Parts: sequence; C-alpha cells; structure tokens
Amino acid sequence: MRWLNGYRDACDDAQQAAQTLVVSIADRESGVYEGFIESPEPGVGSSAHWITRSGQNRRLTPEEEDDSEAIKLRAALVDLPVKASRVVPIGARPNQLARKATVEIRAGRVTLKAPERKEFELGDKTVNVVWVHEPHPPTGLDPVDWVLPTSLPIEEATAVERVVDWYAARWWIEIFFRTLKQGCRTERLPLQTVGRVTPTLALYKIVAWRIQYVTMLGREYPHVNCETVFAEAEWRGRGPIATGQLAPAEPPALGEFLHQVALLGGHLARKHDGPPGPEVVWRGLRRVFDFSLAWTTCQSLAPPPKRPTCVSG
Repeated sequence: MRWLNGYRDACDDAQQAAQTLVVSIADRESGVYEGFIESPEPGVGSSAHWITRSGQNRRLTPEEEDDSEAIKLRAALVDLPVKASRVVPIGARPNQLARKATVEIRAGRVTLKAPERKEFELGDKTVNVVWVHEPHPPTGLDPVDWVLPTSLPIEEATAVERVVDWYAARWWIEIFFRTLKQGCRTERLPLQTVGRVTPTLALYKIVAWRIQYVTMLGREYPHVNCETVFAEAEWRGRGPIATGQLAPAEPPALGEFLHQVALLGGHLARKHDGPPGPEVVWRGLRRVFDFSLAWTTCQSLAPPPKRPTCVSG
C-alpha cells in the first residue's frame, strides 16, 4: 500500500501543478499489479507518469492468432526493437572492480495478463516497457539488466533514453534519504507529536539536499573557490584546529576543502576508497560549524589594533 499511496501523492502533486510533468519513480518492490491497474494513461496535469522496475517475469496475453498459453515477459523482451545503445560506468563492488558496460536499450508495448485474486477480478493491462541489457558481460560477472515498465512515451530513441536516465536518477534519491536518515539522524530525534515532527523534517530535508548538493558540486567542479558555497569563517576556522597551522591567506579550492571536511567526518582517504560521500561530509560539517563559531568568537573578542599617535612638544 505504501507504493500505491506514494503514486497517489504524486497524482495529487500533478493536479496541483498542472503545467508540470510529475513522474513517480520506484524500485522493484513497487511492481505490484494493482499499481499498473490504478495508473491511467496520464496526461500532463491530470495524473502523474510513472517508471518502475519489474522484479517478476510476468505472464503476457498471447496474440489473437496464438492459441498457446500466455508467454512470459522475459521471452518477449528479446523481440522488442533496439532503440539505442550506450556505455555506462559500473561502480566498484565487493570482489569486483569498477568497469564500463556496453548496453543495448530495447523498447515496446506489452499486455500484462492479470493475476488471479480471490476477492475480485483484475483486467489485463497494456504498458510501455524499456529493457536495458548488457548482451556481452565479462566472464563471471552478472550483466546489467533493467526491465522498466513505464507510462512515459517510448516512440523516439531520445524518449527511451530519457526513461533510462530518469530511472538512474533514483539512486541519488536513495542517497538523499540515506543522508536524511543516517547523516542527519532524523529517526533519532526525540520528537513525539506530528506538530513537531513535520516542521523539523521540512528543515532537515533542506539540510540533506544542501549537503548532497555541496558534495556533488565538489566532485564536478573541484577547482572553484570554496567561498562559492562556504563562508570565510568556515574555511578559516577549520584550519588552525584541524591542522595546527594558520589558515591560508586565500580560500582553498572547493575540492580540497571538502576533502579536509570529509577527513574530519571519518573519511579514511585510502587508495581504493572512492570520493567522500554525503554522510562523512555531513559529519565533518558539524565539526566545521563549531570551528567557525570559535573563530568568529575569537575575532569579536580580539582587542582592536592600536592607532599610531603623534605627540608634539
């Protein structure tokens, strides 16, 4: 029900923002048949579009001239036309190095055969489906394989690739919620009423988004001035306490400063470690806040410089 309720919330958003394309994106757990039935063929402003990932090899309704039993989804995917191909980076995993995979993208329409339900009868549902598949994976490795039913159009190759790109963006949503829950530790907040939880979560969502934004900005543009997103007190206050040396005369580059922040948050920076993620950046920023407060306080308490005086006899 949480997946159905999530899609219904997206439809409410689509009705309130009639000129905005709203797309509900979900992983394999959301691929319940009732979700396909509930979602209409949407138009902009009437209901939300959707992309999900199929985790089941569902039965399909056979063609009129086919008197055999219903075929399965996987068997039909190989007959779909190839719309595009691309090379995608695959991150490192346990016992597996990072690599690049060449995938082909097929797309078409299929009619799902309704499963049986004791309480009521469901109807068949025709949906668009995009299949991202690695036909020649390296020996011993599992191929890239995404089956993506969707309500979005798939006639043009650019439209099909858009479906793939938007589903791939789901991973960043996962990182956002990981930052919100584990980095900001919102699940540990000692709040017991809706009136207190709701505004607190609204604030922490902004914090989590900002942390993720800063983290990715440092990866994409490591050489820009760190004052693009950080105040002077933050980069000056971090230096003396974290390194035991005076702060540099000029602000460091963003990538360099975020690396130092991540070290404060527990990033080990070993050779095989990837770039620091939002969680260690968040922990480091909590310490940077204290350092900047200390630096600002010291500046305000420091005696003003003496002015030169002139005494005539």
